[in-house]
Amino acid sequence: MGPLLIKAGRVYDGVAERPLEHAYVAVEGDAITAVGRQAELADSAGHFAQVIDLEAEATVLPGLINMHTHMSFSAGEAIFDDHQRESYETKLIRAVENMRAALRTGVTTVRDCGTLNGIAFAVRAAVESGLLLGPRVIASGAGITTTGGHLWFCGGDAESAEEVRRSGRT
Repeated sequence: MGPLLIKAGRVYDGVAERPLEHAYVAVEGDAITAVGRQAELADSAGHFAQVIDLEAEATVLPGLINMHTHMSFSAGEAIFDDHQRESYETKLIRAVENMRAALRTGVTTVRDCGTLNGIAFAVRAAVESGLLLGPRVIASGAGITTTGGHLWFCGGDAESAEEVRRSGRT
């Protein structure tokens, strides 16, 4: 596929104080090659293999980053009950669906702050390999807490420095 041109009412690049009005983003492969005002495109519009016109109401902005998520959690009011009741396989499926939903809403990176190791690292690997379309995953894996401490049901517990080290090795 050749170069792509995305037109929008506004483009916010994350650097300038204000978005560009009546702007465009040019993309080649996986890289953004230019951002500017549509008026600058007069002679180069035919250069693009595909043009996506998002209309005047749309704003294009950099990918969002969710710095605190638990990818296998439900979004309901009974997160703990759901987590305890659901099978490992259901947690994995939920994590995949949550990552797809995150990407659909503009989140391009998530930092997972405590999901079972087999799920967190498998989802990360699936995204990295292209098997799963999802945001980049920065995974901490299962948490370590005191007995009965915060999110004890997500990982392991430890009462001493030695137990923390032991938990971190498994």
